Amino acid sequence: MCDACTATVDEIENILVMDELEKLLEDVSGIACSLVPFKPVSQSCVEFTQDFLEEVFYNLKNILKEYDGDRICHIANLCKSDAVITSGLELASSSPLCEVCEDALHLTRRALTDPALEAAVKADVKLACAFTGFFHKKCEQYADAFTSSLFGQVRKTFDQFDDHNTCVLFDFCADTGNKTTVCDVCKDSYNEVSNFLTDGSLKKLVVDEVDLACRASGPVSRLCIAEANKVIDVIFGVIDKVFETETAGKFCHQIHLCLKSEN
Repeated sequence: MCDACTATVDEIENILVMDELEKLLEDVSGIACSLVPFKPVSQSCVEFTQDFLEEVFYNLKNILKEYDGDRICHIANLCKSDAVITSGLELASSSPLCEVCEDALHLTRRALTDPALEAAVKADVKLACAFTGFFHKKCEQYADAFTSSLFGQVRKTFDQFDDHNTCVLFDFCADTGNKTTVCDVCKDSYNEVSNFLTDGSLKKLVVDEVDLACRASGPVSRLCIAEANKVIDVIFGVIDKVFETETAGKFCHQIHLCLKSEN
């Protein structure tokens, strides 16, 4: 059973990483985009799909470098061994579920914090900005600022979590020495969200984006900006008020992730 599983998975992986498969999908998407009658949109469609496919196959090949047939079949419990080496980090727990959890978090962390992904997202957003006409430069500037802020927040969040300890918290792994609780994770997550929504940078980014959109409305742009800013002030005022009155401990107790004594 182990040999059959390994051979099958290896064959599937060989097909998935073939350059011919990527080229075939690019050709098919190019034909589909050519059916769009408006040439600028058709060309943008081709560029977008090619960038997207390149990004997908780049991440796929990186994942498959670490997961050959033997490794996947061990995770699926179709092959047996005393210890299975995880994604270059440490020896796995004897529990296959623990191993899957740790590896899934590791791969998610690596994919979402990869500078190549951030660069690809920025390139895709700039492509969309091309449709804003005279405002494309401003659009690109704001898009860069927003994307950098977003990926910075993602990296900061992942820096605060350890893959193994997170899996222990959700009972995928056993670790009697770990003292962190689900309540701790809940409160830390709440505080991160609170800081992100109330530190002022998000509001400034929203104001700038709305200002850019309103300028496209011509004669009523000033009125648009004034009214939009009033709405933004109300929304962020409510957000600030909520986080002023609701503490992390109180919130996590209400959703039953913290005991009252842990508030």
